[in-house]
Amino acid sequence: MQSMIFDISPPVLYDFGLVSAIDWLLDNVREQYGIQTNLENDGRSKPLEEDIRVTLFQVARELIMNAVKHSEAESLEVSIRRDDGNIIISIEDDGIGFDTSEIEQLKLKNKGFGLFNIKERLKLLGGKVEIESEPGRGTCVTVTAPLDI
Repeated sequence: MQSMIFDISPPVLYDFGLVSAIDWLLDNVREQYGIQTNLENDGRSKPLEEDIRVTLFQVARELIMNAVKHSEAESLEVSIRRDDGNIIISIEDDGIGFDTSEIEQLKLKNKGFGLFNIKERLKLLGGKVEIESEPGRGTCVTVTAPLDI
C-alpha cells in the first residue's frame, strides 16, 4: 500500500515540484520497462496550486502508464512548457496509435474510462486535454491547465 501511495504522489512532487516528479517517473519507466524517455522543459517558472500540481502529476502518470501498457512504444517524449497563463504538458509515444473516433465507444465499454476521467478532472480545474493519434503513427496527448499567477 505504501509503495502504491508513493507512486501516485511521490515526495519529490512536494519537495521539488512537478517537473522533477515527472522526470523521476520517466526514469522509473526507463528502468522498469526499457522504454527510452526524454523530458523537455522550457526552464520557465510554472507556479501551480498544490491541488493542480498533484492532479497534473496523476494525469501525467496515467497517460505515461497507458502508453507503457497499450502503445507498444519504444520511446516516450514529454514536453513541459509555459504558455501565457497556462502549463502545457505533451506526452508523445512512437507506438501503434489508435483511431480517436473510438474513444467514445471505449468509454461505453469501460475501457476508456481513464481518458474520460482525465478530461473531467482537467475540466474542473479549468484545463483541457487534446488527443492526437492514428493507427501506426503513435499518440500525442496534450494537457493544458492554468498556472497560479
